Amino acid sequence: DIDSKLGVSQKARNVDTNLGISATVGSFLGKLQIRQRAYDVANSEAVKSISDTVNDTLEKTGVKSAVVDGTQKIKSLDDEHKISSSTADVIAGGVEWVANGLNSVVGKSKDQED
Repeated sequence: DIDSKLGVSQKARNVDTNLGISATVGSFLGKLQIRQRAYDVANSEAVKSISDTVNDTLEKTGVKSAVVDGTQKIKSLDDEHKISSSTADVIAGGVEWVANGLNSVVGKSKDQED
C-alpha cells in the first residue's frame, strides 16, 4: 500500500512530534472546556423549559400527531415498495463498482483484496 511505501503516516507523526501540533491543540481545547460548557447548557433549566414549552405546543397544535402519522405512512410506503432495501442494494453495487475500479487502477486482482 502507498502508506507503507512512502511512509506518509510516519512522516506526519514526525512533523506532529517536532512541531507539537497535537499537544498544542489538545491543550487549547482543554482550556476552552467546550465539552463541559455544552453539557452545562444542555442540562440547564432554561433549555429544559424551552424543550417542555416546544413539546407542549407541538402537542396542542396537533403537529406532533401529524408528524407521527406522516412517519407511519412513510414507513408503510417503504414496507410496501421496499424502497430502503432497493436503495441500499443500489448503493452497495455502486460501492463495489468503485472498489473494483480502484483495484484495477492499482493493479489488484479480486483474490488480492483481502
